[in-house]
Amino acid sequence: MSTVDVVNLADAKGVQTVRAKRAVYATFVAHGIAFSTWVSRVPSVRDALGISAAQLGTLLLALAVGGLVVLPFSGRLVAAFGSRRVVVAGPSLMAAGLLVVAFGLPAGPAVVAVGLFLAGVGHSTWDIAMNVQATAVERRLARPLMPRFHSSFSIGAAIGSGLAALLVAAGTGVALHLIAVMAVVVVAAPLVARMFVPDGTEDGAVVSSTNAGRRWSAWREPRTLMIGVLVFAFAFAESVGNDWLSVGVIDGHKVSEASGTTAFWLFTVAMTIGRFCGPFVIEKWGRAKAPLVFGGLTVVGVVLVAFGGSFVVSLIGAVVWGLGIALGLPLGISAAGDDPARAAARLSVVMSIAYVAFLAEPLAVGYIADATGTTKALSVAAALTAVGLCFTPSLRRESRTTESEG
Repeated sequence: MSTVDVVNLADAKGVQTVRAKRAVYATFVAHGIAFSTWVSRVPSVRDALGISAAQLGTLLLALAVGGLVVLPFSGRLVAAFGSRRVVVAGPSLMAAGLLVVAFGLPAGPAVVAVGLFLAGVGHSTWDIAMNVQATAVERRLARPLMPRFHSSFSIGAAIGSGLAALLVAAGTGVALHLIAVMAVVVVAAPLVARMFVPDGTEDGAVVSSTNAGRRWSAWREPRTLMIGVLVFAFAFAESVGNDWLSVGVIDGHKVSEASGTTAFWLFTVAMTIGRFCGPFVIEKWGRAKAPLVFGGLTVVGVVLVAFGGSFVVSLIGAVVWGLGIALGLPLGISAAGDDPARAAARLSVVMSIAYVAFLAEPLAVGYIADATGTTKALSVAAALTAVGLCFTPSLRRESRTTESEG
């Protein structure tokens, strides 16, 4: 091969990677739109079914259980079929599940639960596949882009929830809303995924054919499990902010619902900004030190909200909490995907552990809140984050050879 051919090949690979980066951004945005579209119609579903808050909480577990059940196998699916195909299949499964929900409302909670379980399977499969592709793009560009990819999910969620607010105000029914949004997502998925790069062939790395025989071996890797502990802590703390921050502020300071929503909005905006700026922070401090510093901010922010004593201090705490929580989860996912030959298996482990955190958090915080009050119960997020910080050394990049032997 001539020098000119080598240069042309490198240029072509560079163009392909840039296109893939844009495609990953678009996929994360679409994922955020799809998820927020469903979340925005939860009150409508509750009213249509005529169920209590406790019954609704039990019903919503079907979505999380569907996601948790499929996660241990999703790595094998991506390894077998590639993230390109799975990213096309995931939205289709999620759409099918939401259609069952929309048209199953007259039949009652049991049918809706089946639809949510199927939607959870599609959502989680999609989640794993797009994160595998994101790690492939990161490796090609040699830049820590995962936090910025995850900020795109937040942007998509803002778009989806904003559109939902308009449609709900206009009196649009649940079925029409879900069908319209998911139809666009399903049609767009293959158009975007065609720009993906191969998952495991970067820099000559090839997925070993023996991996199928070691499908569960990632669960026995100390580094992968340590990353999982870190991800559990940060995912739990993020989930506490999403589910309980506004409630804690309202209950603790006797303010209006709008004021509680303001605290949550500040938390979300700060987290999005932190993730968008993440690459600059990581390049300056490194992948292990950055979440250590930011995790410290999380602990400070949670303490300010839980024990600050005033509404203004709680707002400051919400900003610090959101900024601090921004990097832990995406950097854990990035570290799990360092080795392309093992990325899918390790990501399925790490994401499974993260989903356990999302599943356990509402029940755990709810029971603690019954005993201590909602505001003080938020402090569990600080405690778990402090534990997670002990595992930040696991985020250091290992050599390709070492990882492939794992």
